[in-house]
Amino acid sequence: MIGRATAVKLAKQDFDILIHTGGKSLAEAKKTSEMISALSKKCEIVTGDLTDLKTIESIKNKAHEMGNPLVQHAPNQRSKQKRKRHLQRSKHWNTQHSEQSRL
Repeated sequence: MIGRATAVKLAKQDFDILIHTGGKSLAEAKKTSEMISALSKKCEIVTGDLTDLKTIESIKNKAHEMGNPLVQHAPNQRSKQKRKRHLQRSKHWNTQHSEQSRL
């Protein structure tokens, strides 16, 4: 199950987890929640139809109760280096294409 693998990996990286299920896979969501709780991380489950605004509101409220839903981590050195290379490539690409468009 991709969702479970992702949730467990994020929990191992010190994230709390909020699981949504439409209800059909509630038993699987509970198993995932137990695995995450065993890692000493918070894990909550919200059930409901994502086309229903009440479900969206429930997800938002539960995320707020769990803490700041806007997770920000300080980038490590490797991600800074990747970002720098990406910006250099973008600048090079933009320079080449702007010159070609003038021709």
